[in-house]
Amino acid sequence: MFHKELMVTAFDVKYGKPNPEPYRMALKKGGLKADEAVVVENAPLGVEAGHKAGIFHNRCEHGTSGRTGIAGLRSRFITTVHASAL
Repeated sequence: MFHKELMVTAFDVKYGKPNPEPYRMALKKGGLKADEAVVVENAPLGVEAGHKAGIFHNRCEHGTSGRTGIAGLRSRFITTVHASAL
Protein backbone atom coordinates (compact mmCIF):
# COMPACT_ATOMS: atom_id res chain seq x y z
CA MET A 1 0.00 0.00 0.00
CA PHE A 2 1.22 3.50 -0.82
CA HIS A 3 2.10 5.75 2.11
CA LYS A 4 2.82 9.35 1.11
CA GLU A 5 5.04 9.89 4.18
CA LEU A 6 7.42 7.19 2.88
CA MET A 7 7.74 8.73 -0.60
CA VAL A 8 11.10 10.20 -1.66
CA THR A 9 11.19 12.74 -4.49
CA ALA A 10 13.86 14.91 -6.08
CA PHE A 11 12.75 17.72 -3.74
CA ASP A 12 13.70 15.62 -0.70
CA VAL A 13 17.35 14.97 -1.55
CA LYS A 14 20.42 17.08 -2.20
CA TYR A 15 21.92 14.59 -4.64
CA GLY A 16 19.91 12.61 -7.16
CA LYS A 17 20.68 9.35 -8.90
CA PRO A 18 23.28 7.90 -9.51
CA ASN A 19 24.05 9.06 -5.95
CA PRO A 20 22.56 6.54 -3.50
CA GLU A 21 21.00 9.27 -1.33
CA PRO A 22 17.39 8.75 -2.59
CA TYR A 23 17.50 5.03 -1.81
CA ARG A 24 19.24 5.52 1.53
CA MET A 25 16.58 8.06 2.50
CA ALA A 26 13.84 5.63 1.49
CA LEU A 27 15.41 2.91 3.63
CA LYS A 28 15.59 5.27 6.60
CA LYS A 29 11.98 6.42 6.18
CA GLY A 30 10.82 2.83 5.90
CA GLY A 31 12.89 1.62 8.82
CA LEU A 32 14.60 -0.94 6.58
CA LYS A 33 18.14 -2.20 6.06
CA ALA A 34 19.54 -2.54 2.54
CA ASP A 35 19.23 -6.34 2.65
CA GLU A 36 15.50 -6.00 3.38
CA ALA A 37 14.70 -4.07 0.19
CA VAL A 38 14.64 -4.53 -3.58
CA VAL A 39 15.15 -1.81 -6.20
CA VAL A 40 13.33 -2.15 -9.54
CA GLU A 41 14.73 0.38 -12.00
CA ASN A 42 14.37 1.19 -15.68
CA ALA A 43 17.34 3.54 -16.00
CA PRO A 44 21.08 2.92 -15.72
CA LEU A 45 21.52 5.79 -13.23
CA GLY A 46 18.87 4.28 -10.97
CA VAL A 47 20.47 0.84 -11.16
CA GLU A 48 23.79 2.42 -10.20
CA ALA A 49 22.20 4.29 -7.28
CA GLY A 50 20.57 1.11 -5.98
CA HIS A 51 23.85 -0.76 -6.26
CA LYS A 52 25.75 1.99 -4.43
CA ALA A 53 23.12 1.90 -1.66
CA GLY A 54 23.81 -1.81 -1.26
CA ILE A 55 20.29 -2.85 -2.27
CA PHE A 56 19.53 -5.84 -4.50
CA HIS A 57 18.50 -4.29 -7.79
CA ASN A 58 16.41 -5.43 -10.72
CA ARG A 59 16.67 -3.62 -14.04
CA CYS A 60 13.57 -3.46 -16.21
CA GLU A 61 13.85 -2.33 -19.81
CA HIS A 62 10.81 -0.93 -21.57
CA GLY A 63 9.94 0.37 -24.97
CA THR A 64 7.29 0.04 -27.61
CA SER A 65 6.49 -2.81 -29.91
CA GLY A 66 6.23 -0.51 -32.89
CA ARG A 67 2.75 0.72 -31.99
CA THR A 68 1.93 3.92 -30.16
CA GLY A 69 -0.04 4.28 -26.97
CA ILE A 70 -0.26 2.21 -23.83
CA ALA A 71 -1.22 -0.94 -25.72
CA GLY A 72 2.17 -0.86 -27.44
CA LEU A 73 4.21 -0.87 -24.24
CA ARG A 74 6.25 -3.91 -23.34
CA SER A 75 8.52 -4.73 -20.42
CA ARG A 76 11.34 -7.24 -20.14
CA PHE A 77 12.89 -8.05 -16.78
CA ILE A 78 16.63 -8.63 -16.93
CA THR A 79 16.75 -10.31 -13.53
CA THR A 80 13.89 -12.18 -11.92
CA VAL A 81 13.42 -12.57 -8.20
CA HIS A 82 11.43 -15.40 -6.67
CA ALA A 83 9.13 -14.25 -3.85
CA SER A 84 10.81 -16.66 -1.43
CA ALA A 85 14.06 -14.72 -1.87
CA LEU A 86 12.51 -11.53 -0.50
